[in-house]
Amino acid sequence: MSEKSGRDFDPLLLRAFIAMLGPYPVGSLVVLQSGEIGVVVSVHTQPALADRPRIKLITDGGGRRIDGSLIDLAAPAPAAGLPRRSIALGLNAEAYGIRTADYFLVKGR
Repeated sequence: MSEKSGRDFDPLLLRAFIAMLGPYPVGSLVVLQSGEIGVVVSVHTQPALADRPRIKLITDGGGRRIDGSLIDLAAPAPAAGLPRRSIALGLNAEAYGIRTADYFLVKGR
């Protein structure tokens, strides 16, 4: 949508829309700078933390599928006081054959 701002979307309305949903809405697939891939499971309500959601890791840095842990990207590293991981880019889940909804369904019921 950002690429079409000013052409197909009004820039002011697009900014308001992104501010409302955040840059990575729940269900977004993201790549971290570490190479890990995760699914956004919740977002922070503080606007300053909009780009630091909580994610569930689904691959390790080598691209192998894992049942990873939940990571709060806003949590500081214990020693340095800086965030541990950062989002490098968002991915199109369909292009990778990943159904992000699967990570929100309760299994075994």
